[in-house]
Amino acid sequence: MDIRRRVPFKFATETENENDNLVFDEQEQEELIQQLREEHNKSIFWYEIGILGILALSGLLHLIYLINPSKDPLSFSIIDTNNARADIPLPRFFSLLNIFLHASLLFYLSPGSLPQQFRPNDSSFPLPFLPLSLTHMYTLSLVAPVMCVVLQTSYTTFFWWCETSLVIYVVQVVREAISLGDEGIERLENMKYRAPGA
Repeated sequence: MDIRRRVPFKFATETENENDNLVFDEQEQEELIQQLREEHNKSIFWYEIGILGILALSGLLHLIYLINPSKDPLSFSIIDTNNARADIPLPRFFSLLNIFLHASLLFYLSPGSLPQQFRPNDSSFPLPFLPLSLTHMYTLSLVAPVMCVVLQTSYTTFFWWCETSLVIYVVQVVREAISLGDEGIERLENMKYRAPGA
């Protein structure tokens, strides 16, 4: 006597049935890629608005600190800083450096976001050394925090000078996300197939 194992029938959902055998013709493929490209461009727009907001706020704080450097840069914060130790030497120089780094980060936005005369690809670009590489920006932005550690300044002063490195990191992550999206759309375009009569 043979014993057969009972296999219950499995109902597939409608979407599973549709997606398993779905074949796009050339026009449907192009429409899908165009739709994905439009969504990607919208996300790039919002990413860049966010980056511009972060850069503007951070740059403004450094500009305020440049005009009126205090013993503790975060003295306006909730944290009690009455026992603040001395700030690093040359705080105005480092504020100017951080403002310069913020300006350099603007070049990591898409070329359409910048006026024509400030696009680095332009042959008449006034500052040929911009944009700085991310490695150079990280190096320059970490000089002040290292000095804070060496001079044992307050932790609020240390966090203040680390802020530019954090902004650089945020811009780097956003640029990588945008690049991944661009590569994904490019891969989809390379995967197009011809399916006459599909």
